[in-house]
Amino acid sequence: MFYGGISGPQAAVLSIAKLAATTAVYAWGGAGGIFAPTLFFGAAIGLAFTDLCGLVLHLQPSDRIALTVAGMSACLGAVVRAPITSILIVFEMTHHKIRESAGGAPTISLQLSGVDAEQILAQAESVDNPGNRIRKLKDLIFEQIGAAGHDELFFRHKFRWKGTDRECDVVFS
Repeated sequence: MFYGGISGPQAAVLSIAKLAATTAVYAWGGAGGIFAPTLFFGAAIGLAFTDLCGLVLHLQPSDRIALTVAGMSACLGAVVRAPITSILIVFEMTHHKIRESAGGAPTISLQLSGVDAEQILAQAESVDNPGNRIRKLKDLIFEQIGAAGHDELFFRHKFRWKGTDRECDVVFS
């Protein structure tokens, strides 16, 4: 529980409901802003994340607040595409400092000690290689164009665009 308010699971449910409600309002042409729903969504996701982290880490109330505020700032920065501005706006609203990375995105710093990183990286090398990266890229692209499941590097793809049936040659190289 977060200061007698809502818990992480409740925040996750509320964030999904808020996203659905905001999407419905925009889809039906209703009036509304993007600022407040984005802050709410970010705070709810941040709060849900704190409960998730709380299962593994011992978080103080100040850590939970920081993660919730970081969620607000990250979500606002992603929507308005102005991460530094979002940090300043959220800081001005909450008076809570957020660490920022070189790229300008709000970040969370976590230090693990006693972890054998060499062994983890050695195991990852067998999976993370240029061939598998290219394969993953091809699968993602083919999935996005509705051609998932094709193992060929080139094929004829049929699709519907603007009410008309079309076809094209897909070549992955």
